Amino acid sequence: MERIRGVQHPFLLTLERFEAIDNQLVIVTELADGSLEDLYKKHRGNGSCGIPRETLIGHLHDTADALDNLHQQYQLQHLDIKPGNLLIIGGHVKVADFGLLKDLREAECSSVGGLTPVYAPPELFDGRPGMNSDQYSLAVMYQEMLTGTRPFHGRTIAQLATQHVHGAPNLEPL
Repeated sequence: MERIRGVQHPFLLTLERFEAIDNQLVIVTELADGSLEDLYKKHRGNGSCGIPRETLIGHLHDTADALDNLHQQYQLQHLDIKPGNLLIIGGHVKVADFGLLKDLREAECSSVGGLTPVYAPPELFDGRPGMNSDQYSLAVMYQEMLTGTRPFHGRTIAQLATQHVHGAPNLEPL
């Protein structure tokens, strides 16, 4: 938490403070209007297959800008890029939830528990995140948010790991 608090970028969720209260970690951040997941569900509820391309591209541009800054300036990977972790504030997306954040300069950068298999890049299943891991997750998310389908259709962690590592993605909906 200390490490991410020192990172400043307009498209990263601001951590106001954090502390332990009654043995519980309390994190205070800026208040969001919703998430990209909420926006996707709203469009799906209105009969669309997903978020309109122009809107989605704008939001993912914000996300990519924040991730590039994390990678290039701080050698950090988020490692849990998914629609629920991209919060909308004032019409822009801010990357949130830094629970899996990894410093890629550390000699031992393995052991990634708590990952979201649907969006996880192949190298994460081997416990070896790299500089492009977050971009892979962003690409998987792009297809889902635009078309309503994912490039891999596994239902279990084992199926998804096998598909991400050895399978070809189904990009037909794009």
